[in-house]
Amino acid sequence: LEHILESCCKKADASNYATMAFPAIGTGNLNYPKNVVAEIFFKEIKRFSKRNPKSPLKDISIVVYGQDTDTFEAFYAELQKKNAKKMKSILEVVKETRSTGFYSNLQETALGSLQMNFGKVEVLITQGNIVKEHTDAIINVTTREFYSKTGACSAIINAAGPTVQAMFSKQVTDSDGIVVTESGNLNFKYIVHIVNLKEDFTKQLCYTLYRCEMLKIASIALPAIGTGNHGLSPRDAAAIILDAVAEFSVQRKPRSLLQVKVVVFMAEMLKDFHEELLSRSKKSAPVERGIIPSFTSKTLWTFQSWHSRMHPQTQPSFEVVEIEPVQLQVFSNKEENIDKVFEMIETKLSTEEAEREIKDPLIQEFSPKEFDEMKALQNKYQVIIKIDTSGGLKIQGNIADVSHVVVELHKIMNDVRLRLTTAEEEELLEKTVQWMYLDSDEEYVIFTKSENIAIEKAYLQKRKTIYIKDRKKKINIHLATVVVSAPHSKLFIIQYLYNAEYVIPSDWVDEADFRGRRMITVELKRRSRKYQEIERDFKQSLGKYSHNPGFTIEEIIQIQNPVLWKLYATKKSEMDISNKGSRMEAPVERILYHGTAHGTCETINTNGFNRSYCGKNAVVYGNGVYFAVNASYSANYKYSPPDANGRKWIYRARVLTGDYTLGTKGMIEPPPKDLSVSSALLYDSVTDDKNPEVFVIFNDTQAYPEYLIQFKL
Repeated sequence: LEHILESCCKKADASNYATMAFPAIGTGNLNYPKNVVAEIFFKEIKRFSKRNPKSPLKDISIVVYGQDTDTFEAFYAELQKKNAKKMKSILEVVKETRSTGFYSNLQETALGSLQMNFGKVEVLITQGNIVKEHTDAIINVTTREFYSKTGACSAIINAAGPTVQAMFSKQVTDSDGIVVTESGNLNFKYIVHIVNLKEDFTKQLCYTLYRCEMLKIASIALPAIGTGNHGLSPRDAAAIILDAVAEFSVQRKPRSLLQVKVVVFMAEMLKDFHEELLSRSKKSAPVERGIIPSFTSKTLWTFQSWHSRMHPQTQPSFEVVEIEPVQLQVFSNKEENIDKVFEMIETKLSTEEAEREIKDPLIQEFSPKEFDEMKALQNKYQVIIKIDTSGGLKIQGNIADVSHVVVELHKIMNDVRLRLTTAEEEELLEKTVQWMYLDSDEEYVIFTKSENIAIEKAYLQKRKTIYIKDRKKKINIHLATVVVSAPHSKLFIIQYLYNAEYVIPSDWVDEADFRGRRMITVELKRRSRKYQEIERDFKQSLGKYSHNPGFTIEEIIQIQNPVLWKLYATKKSEMDISNKGSRMEAPVERILYHGTAHGTCETINTNGFNRSYCGKNAVVYGNGVYFAVNASYSANYKYSPPDANGRKWIYRARVLTGDYTLGTKGMIEPPPKDLSVSSALLYDSVTDDKNPEVFVIFNDTQAYPEYLIQFKL
């Protein structure tokens, strides 16, 4: 590459050329390291300039393909390292170009169709009939009376049918100006109705798009709003619509709604949208507003967790504080000495600085407490922690400091995981077991959720003493008489309520044999009926894999975990009731398979399946725990990697799938079943197809790891 660049410069010089442009040679099919290519380019150009000070070649441009962001970043980073004055003007031009990167280049995707990216949101402008589009949802502009004689609204109302009008009428009285219904006779998930369009509807449309994001809608189509009864010119309507989309992209940082399609009925309107899009290619992104005032210069980013977006009144924020830069001035009577000093400094810095990323759904569950801990880490180690738009963390600073902070952040996430799991367990256990005591007034007083689960676990582990921190007293649980004693007080009888429905399976060992252990494993005997049943089903479900010459089942173990079982049984009882009479008529419980590496088996046996580890193998249908209908799917090397001896592990699990729907990438919970009834009533699971091969659950108590099969292929 050095030779090519040198030869090109020499030939241009010999030909008396004043300007020359290079592509980013080597970063495409040759796949050279982009940072190395950038370094070589600038080094060779600088070398040529020094050796040929009188050359007519005065202007050398490096052209990077507009959508190749990695290569652009590499060249941009290399430019930042070059502090010589002669490079300053180039750097300013690059920075100026970079600042307009919110709007991508305008492209014509099909005859008459236009496409431009507003940040992460793809905007499409097309001519056609909106009711025939293939998006998740469409937007309809209407009145409270749900009436329109002409335009897109009339077409949507007539095509959707009377059921949509009935759903709209039920909701409009209590609405906030947005009504979401099913699509009736149309092939969309939803119709999103804007009630009584305002004169300047930028904020109104932006809020509508935000509501769509909350519903996890991935794509939406809308008409040329404002050009009908509203009386706007097509160009003015285009400006307002595109302003709203840009505002939505910047302020809301969407993760689901990433495609907005504007469908114009008359082809001549495309010209106005084309001109409006073209005018934006040179503009910067709208100014980001946050709950921190924009004039606070040290605030670089404001993060709102998923919980805060659902409950705006409790929005936690995280301030990323800039570390004051060090200003260096180098003086010398020779320019090469200055260059040498800067090169030495750059080399030293490049070996000492580091950047690490952490991606984990738990980050979305951070509370103000976790944000305070992160801020303390920033101050202690002098690093920068940023939260990107997808909810991941970026840590920048000295290598050693970054390593320390990453370890501490993982500890914080483990604490969050424990907090969420404990809260879930407490909630479910309360419906199964409730401990209480009889006070001096002969009235029963129940223990709190946290006390309840602590006492229950102690009881199962045959412990005789437990310290309840919340009450600051010592409580002795006597297993024979089941009484409680506390300092300076009488003995109070504890009432232990137990629902017989959640009794552990009859083929398990007696609870006394657990001897304080949370879980035990029991190897099934090969001649037992249960072993032969599981073996038969497993072979059948493996399909072609079971015919491999090396296939053998080495052992099948049963996982006996009373705490997990009771949580699972409680959840099943809930779903049996909530799904009674469901129009899907789907079974609440299924026997499914889950492949894993041997290193995670002990964790699953003890704590169950954990959705926090999603993304290790697959997240294409959502960030949950994945289960396969057929063991052949789980036997894939990707999901059940063999150990050094060729052994593989697959769980045969009980899974509560209930009512299910199609999953999409990025989901952190199932979507609502019926918005006309309630937005809080969610599907129980999601899947890959109408004839599912894969089920995904988002509640850890919806699965129980009943059997673990160890085998070879």
